[in-house]
Amino acid sequence: MSDLKQTSYQTQQQGQQQRTSMRQIVFQQLLECTNESLEQRVTEEVEKNPALDADAYTSGEVDDIDENDNENENDDYNDDESIEKLSHDEIEDVMQGDDGYYEEMDYVNVAGKTEQTGFQQYEVVEGAYEMLKKQLRFRNISDSCRHICEYLVDTLDEKGFLTRQPDEIMDDYFNLYGIDVTQSQIESAISIIKTLEPLGVGARDTQDCLLMQLSVMPKNSDVTLLTDILQNSYRQLVNQNFDAIQGRLGISDIQFKNVLHLLNELNPKPLLSLQENSLSDRTITPELILNVSEGEITISLTGVKLPPLRLSVQYQNMSKDSNPKVRNFARQYIEMAEDFLEALQLRDKTLLLIMSAIAERQKEYFLTGDSSRLVPMVLQDIANDTHLDQSTVSRATSNKYVQTPFGVKSLKTLFSVSLKSGDGEVVSRNKVLSELREIIDSEDKSAPFSDDQLSRLLLERGFDVKRRTISKYRSVLGIGTVQMRKII
Repeated sequence: MSDLKQTSYQTQQQGQQQRTSMRQIVFQQLLECTNESLEQRVTEEVEKNPALDADAYTSGEVDDIDENDNENENDDYNDDESIEKLSHDEIEDVMQGDDGYYEEMDYVNVAGKTEQTGFQQYEVVEGAYEMLKKQLRFRNISDSCRHICEYLVDTLDEKGFLTRQPDEIMDDYFNLYGIDVTQSQIESAISIIKTLEPLGVGARDTQDCLLMQLSVMPKNSDVTLLTDILQNSYRQLVNQNFDAIQGRLGISDIQFKNVLHLLNELNPKPLLSLQENSLSDRTITPELILNVSEGEITISLTGVKLPPLRLSVQYQNMSKDSNPKVRNFARQYIEMAEDFLEALQLRDKTLLLIMSAIAERQKEYFLTGDSSRLVPMVLQDIANDTHLDQSTVSRATSNKYVQTPFGVKSLKTLFSVSLKSGDGEVVSRNKVLSELREIIDSEDKSAPFSDDQLSRLLLERGFDVKRRTISKYRSVLGIGTVQMRKII
């Protein structure tokens, strides 16, 4: 191969790799969107890309362009069929090489029967993540900083904590958006997140979260003591080694009781409390509908109020202009438009594929509505079932909802880790949490059970759960320690 041909080939390969990378970025961005944010994203894309037309038209309308006019050389895009139907290779490109299979369908048949279902909107509490993003709109910060902050909000865990290190965030941000950011930019954005309400959001962990809340309280003896305990005796506090704490500080039982009361007033899970306590009349449209009829499960998309999109006839004509500058200019925008339209289609197919896999694993739950029927399932399980990357499953299920016969459910609530019962049976963590709450709800509040006692009582019910795990599960359920639950 001559040097000229080799250079031309390398340039072509680099161009293809760059476009594939851009497709991945666009797809990942759209996959993260909820139905509501997708409407805004499409509007923004139409405004910045003149090759996208959003005028009303019928789906069967033919563009005013001669489809047989392929006289220009290097005409490397096809007709409108490329928009309507994605090839397997193109899907693999966008999915970062994942060997995913997508059927051409509007509904996914889970149990042998497919039927269209009606759609209803539900009045539900506005998502906590969206509430945090709303607060950012009133901050006097640059667009780039706001974008980083919104990304950080989406990466908060279920309690509202930001557990990843700045360098990890930098790498993930670049992989997702193709934008280089510095560590100081990330740290600055984290500082902004920590000023959002409720206070404690953006903390590294529970200890950091509680100290953040104490730092803004008027100073008194109880605040000073609890700050000292959290900073210097946190592990003893978690393990309920109260005698050692009192001995180190030299305080009386009454003083320590006052400190525990103050601790009980703090919020260890700020994001959950925001979700539970905030009221909103906003209507959230679930992304998916799961219908059950005669023991059969069918899934469909709710649809989004998007304008009908197509390639601009004017830009298609310009892409075949005799002037190379005009032709190249138009093709750049057309390629961006094609990538965006393909990513929109792929987003829908991915949501259906993932929800189908979830429904297969959680079939008993969806047929009965009994949360105790939820089987252990983690993101990697669905990734294996769909041949997708775990990060793709995470993006697709984040802040997404499904309408079921027994209410609107967050997709994230359908996941849980597995445990083994006394007879070796694998059970869902949700089942153990349900049993633990039942035991605590029925206890004598004048003499509540310790974590050791709770562990023994669960073992009697067939669940071998260690004392340290009991403490963790109490935290998940928002249930305090034995001292906090005791009513004198």
